[in-house]
Parts: sequence; C-alpha cells; structure tokens
Amino acid sequence: MYKDLLEKNDYFISFRGSLVPNDHRIALRIILYGSYNETDLLVGNQENLDVWHIDFFSYATYSVTFEDFTVFNDSEVFLGEAFRIYQQSDLMHSLKKRINFESQELNKGSIYTHYSLACMEHQVDIVSDKEPSVKKEA
Repeated sequence: MYKDLLEKNDYFISFRGSLVPNDHRIALRIILYGSYNETDLLVGNQENLDVWHIDFFSYATYSVTFEDFTVFNDSEVFLGEAFRIYQQSDLMHSLKKRINFESQELNKGSIYTHYSLACMEHQVDIVSDKEPSVKKEA
C-alpha cells in the first residue's frame, strides 16, 4: 500500500523510469530505487537498494522534471517526505484553470489528487483520481 512509502522518514528514492504496461488494469507504472543510505543510491549499490513499483490505475497527467528546474513553494501543503500527497499544490491550481477537472470529477464521482515523488535528481508528479498501488520487490 502507498502508505508504507508515505510514512518512511529519512528515506531516499531515485527515479528509474516510467512505463505504460501492456496490462489494461494499470495505466502508468513508476519504478524507483529506495534506500535509507543516500550514498547507496548515488553509487548504484544494487545489493542495498529497494525496488518499488508504483502503479496508477488512471491518471490525468504526469510529468518528470529534472531537479535543477524544480521550485519549492512554501504555500504548498503535503503529507510525506519522498512520497508526497498534496493537499494544496500549485500544479493542481494551474491544472484546474487549464483543464476540465470539475466536469471529470462530476462524471466519475471522484476527486483528483496530486501525488509526487521527490527523487534524487528528479521530481515526479502524477494527478490521479484513484489511489496508487505500491509494491516493493522481494
């Protein structure tokens, strides 16, 4: 469950990739490496890294931004550290001006949420109306 990753403190993640699986149930998969030791991620020490699959069953948009181009805004409110769920975000504010969230929310009977992954060197943002499934490889 995504709360396992949400509740990790002092845990570092690294973006490995995204894909649209050949599985009609999953709309988007994000693949991450994770570790409590930042150095293991920097040197790519595979033996000490967790591998995470975060599956989204639907999404309105997602983006991957190189860290140098991200800006932290004090007005944003979120839960979590590396894996974040936004309660207030500039992205959602901007999207609500540009795309038709209200009618989609009415038609689907669900609310869109901004999920974010604060990775080393990348910021990954996903807006979805369904909670993701998070699995750590054994």
